[in-house]
Amino acid sequence: MKNNKTLFKRFFCLLIVFIAFKVSAEIRETSWCIIETPETAVLGESIEIKVTVKPGVAAPGDKISNHLHWMKIDGFGGMLSWRPGQDIKEGSANIFKHSPKLDSSMHTVSPLVFLSPDGDFANLTKRETGAPIRVVIDPVAEAAARAEAERIRRPEAATFKKSSIRIESLTPSVTTGDEVKIAVHYRLDPDDNWADGTKLRLMPLGPWIDNPDGKYTTRRFHVGIPGLGTRVVNVTPGERTEIFTYKLGKTFKYNDISWMANFIGGDGKDWPWHVRGGGMEIRRFVSDFDVVVKRLGGIFTYDETPVVHLAWGAKAKSGAAYTVNFKLTDAEGRSCGAFSKNVIAGDNGTTTEVPVEGLDTRGVILVEAEIVGMGVRDAFFARIPDLEKIMGNRRTPFGATNLGDRDLSQVARKLGLTYCRNFTGWNGIEPLPGKWMLKGLDEQLEANVDAGLVP
Repeated sequence: MKNNKTLFKRFFCLLIVFIAFKVSAEIRETSWCIIETPETAVLGESIEIKVTVKPGVAAPGDKISNHLHWMKIDGFGGMLSWRPGQDIKEGSANIFKHSPKLDSSMHTVSPLVFLSPDGDFANLTKRETGAPIRVVIDPVAEAAARAEAERIRRPEAATFKKSSIRIESLTPSVTTGDEVKIAVHYRLDPDDNWADGTKLRLMPLGPWIDNPDGKYTTRRFHVGIPGLGTRVVNVTPGERTEIFTYKLGKTFKYNDISWMANFIGGDGKDWPWHVRGGGMEIRRFVSDFDVVVKRLGGIFTYDETPVVHLAWGAKAKSGAAYTVNFKLTDAEGRSCGAFSKNVIAGDNGTTTEVPVEGLDTRGVILVEAEIVGMGVRDAFFARIPDLEKIMGNRRTPFGATNLGDRDLSQVARKLGLTYCRNFTGWNGIEPLPGKWMLKGLDEQLEANVDAGLVP
């Protein structure tokens, strides 16, 4: 009996020590941040790093990032895990969660935190290292991890070359509140499906910020479209279609969307290829009124009178009289005209034509329309020479790349272009060996030729 009590006491003490061991944390305060790290890194468990940036340290727009490196007993081991930069949380900690693969060759984990304007380590402005995290490896857990890795290992038969994906937009034109349907047609070969099965991911790609101005945007990225998010579903071998349904949220002043789809293998890793497509028109939502240019490309020749349209929304009272004040500005920022127009609002979804009379300024023109109490809306148009009339059927030395539809092809021709080079991915025309899909490329080339372009 005495021995049983002694064993119980020892077990209880060990349990208390274990609990304390698990929840204890190291806190390291530096000149610009406080880094909180766990005392140990345990195989199969996540590692959480908390970083609190002190007030007044970071520059506007700075991001805080976290990398983990593993260390050997006698020195540096290598990169273990990283997380993308986060916007700094004023007055609270930024939390980075990692799920690294640990093994018995690792002695400690070293957490690196840094500030940079874009989250990129190459552009860091401040850096610090948190307390080392001791790696704890249970031999049984390590053996189980190795067995799991072997179970989900990609078999040699899975070449990723027997399967395909194609994206199709079922709703070609949408605005706020509309239903969006995207069809992903796929063929998943049984040889490419293993372990826990295959997943299909669909990701929306909004407007691409390619050249950040350093003020409003500091990095290159796709702008997210409200209501459209990444979706992941389980799929089974065969030729099937998965329909993804969304409800479009807020629209922006300028909108653009395409889609990217890829498979995720039975090991949880992305396949080495993906496809893009399925773009659709996102119309700017009109709540009360807007000013739009319906002319293709917004292009008028010198001998034409430019025309803009007032688009009416639900908040504008149909049949009500409004005075609209117009202001015109050229590409150099100089005023080139102003006028007022008395109009009668139409029903929701209708437009009212407004000619812009007596304009002599050439080039790109900004037109701003104001209704007192509703605000200012703007649009652009351009006045250019009638190049088609001047050049006739003669070719110019100018061209463009990837004019994928009839509208773009016709605008290019009006701008004096006569050539077009088109790029296409091989998987777009031969998604599977011997299976050809040339319709899209044929339509693209046909649109070029019909507009007078040489593809």
